[in-house]
Amino acid sequence: MKSNKPRVLVSGVGTRFGGTETVVSRYIGALSEKYAFDTISSRPYQQVEYSMGDNRIINIPGWKENPIEHITRLRRLFYGHGTEYCAFWHNANSYWNIEPIELAAKANIPVRICHYHCSQALGGPAKRFSTWALRKHVANLSNVLLACSQEAGEYAFPGHTFDILNNAFDVSLFSYQETNRLSIRAELGLRDSFVIGHVGRLSSVKNQILLVRSLPEIIKFRANAMLVLVGEGPSKELIMEEARSLGVESHLVLTGPRMDVASLLSAFDVFAFPSVFEGLGMAAVEAQANGLPCVISDQVPRAVAVSDSVCFLPPENPSLWADTLCAFDRSSFCLKPKLINRFDINKESLKLAEYFKGSKPGFGD
Repeated sequence: MKSNKPRVLVSGVGTRFGGTETVVSRYIGALSEKYAFDTISSRPYQQVEYSMGDNRIINIPGWKENPIEHITRLRRLFYGHGTEYCAFWHNANSYWNIEPIELAAKANIPVRICHYHCSQALGGPAKRFSTWALRKHVANLSNVLLACSQEAGEYAFPGHTFDILNNAFDVSLFSYQETNRLSIRAELGLRDSFVIGHVGRLSSVKNQILLVRSLPEIIKFRANAMLVLVGEGPSKELIMEEARSLGVESHLVLTGPRMDVASLLSAFDVFAFPSVFEGLGMAAVEAQANGLPCVISDQVPRAVAVSDSVCFLPPENPSLWADTLCAFDRSSFCLKPKLINRFDINKESLKLAEYFKGSKPGFGD
């Protein structure tokens, strides 16, 4: 049955369970009563929001899988159905593939949003160069420019006016729960442990290897310390190998990808976030919503701090991270309600809806 809701076409989210995919799914979930969303993908997503209700996944092979079929089916979609959409919402961590943005402009979709989620470009030298070279072109193709932070916007849209759309979430779902703490600790064998937690893709950018290298020093002060890494990614084997070489593998837990991050946070005593760079660092905001003190890389935007219980450190020097992590606990945590409210999905989603309607000024003009 055809939906009477205005329809939004979404592109630029990957097939893995990552930060951008989570942010976009939350906005889709918050706005699905007002809009129907079609998301371009080469396979179904783990997040239910992408296909619930009137929302659909438009199955198009990825560029790497079949470049000819990818381009052919993209063009068929935009030229054959572009007039069905009130808005096009492209999400980017690089400008490696801007074909959807170019096609949206050619199809005259009235609202063309480029939403950038990173303070640099993810990927190797080729992706970084293409992003640098195409920034002006992308800004000209779009008529609304959004970024997850000031740093991300300045990188993605130099010389252009942009707006910040916060990586919002339902803050109430991340509050501390004693029952979750007890059940997760029992599940992971952490009942009497001092737990240092981290949530993020296992990758060089997220820099979890620093936390592994800090473990020998941490154990000297906290013999019951455990490092829990939540996520998956290409650095998994390197992390495990480093833990074995340092003799700390018994103090490391890799949970793999989890859908119950809000519950996991309650099991932690302190949160560590040593990224080399970030668009914002949503996981650290969620951790603070749970009442966790956070030790965060100084390469992460300062907007991530929504409490007085945050310490920023350079993303190196394992001994410094060890000393600082051991000095934190939940007892002195102090949240700043006005700051955390900026990330309230119920408020931020209304802002995005205004763009979909064309009610906000076109920042890319």
